[in-house]
Amino acid sequence: VQFDSEVNKGIVLIRNPMHALTSLFDELYARKKHLPIKFQNAERRYKDGGPSIQDWISWRDRVFDGQLLQYGEFVRYWMKRYRDEERIIISYEDLMDDRGGK
Repeated sequence: VQFDSEVNKGIVLIRNPMHALTSLFDELYARKKHLPIKFQNAERRYKDGGPSIQDWISWRDRVFDGQLLQYGEFVRYWMKRYRDEERIIISYEDLMDDRGGK
């Protein structure tokens, strides 16, 4: 990256991979069906035209290992990119709700 050497500190936002994976599935499904990305809230998940549980299980079983590998690579990169005193790590779930991201 052109300015990478000039950036001396970073804020890293990390999401629980289990939450990130379900969110990615919902986003990809919505795009495939031409729905708004936030087409359903937690109470309506998998109802009213959303994907079936079987759709989720099939997709999850196909992509889980690869997505978890990518997640690990992302975390390792940012842990190596900046020393502890040069980075702040923030949990996405903590930002969204102090009760665990709900």
